[in-house]
This record gives sequence, C-alpha cells and structure tokens, in this order.
Amino acid sequence: MRNDQKRAANIIRAAESAISKMRDPAKRDAADAKLRLAQKAMLERHPTAMPKTTRAQPSRHYDLDVDR
Repeated sequence: MRNDQKRAANIIRAAESAISKMRDPAKRDAADAKLRLAQKAMLERHPTAMPKTTRAQPSRHYDLDVDR
C-alpha cells in the first residue's frame, strides 16, 4: 500500500506542477477543479490510501532575538 501512496503522491505533485505552469486562468482553474475531484474520489474509495500532500508551510524556527 505504501508504494501506491508514493505513486499517487508523485502523480498529484506532477499534476499540480503542470497546473501551476498553465497561463490561461480558465484552463488552470478547470484543471485544478478536476484534480481536486479526482483526489476526493480517491479518498472516498480508499480512505487510508490517500497520500498526504500538504503544501509546505514556512518554517517557524527563526531567531527573534535581535539584540545579538
């Protein structure tokens, strides 16, 4: 099952990359909507098989001590 998750994550990542490079906003929005529908369908069929592909969050481990 883990290999299926990795494969699905790679496919989703590639699709998101291709969508982000589209120049026509209407086509980009339509492709993004189709990807989200596909992800939703995958999750409904196999709840545990859905890869965890969250967008990167900025790091919160920065130094706030300015007096150094």
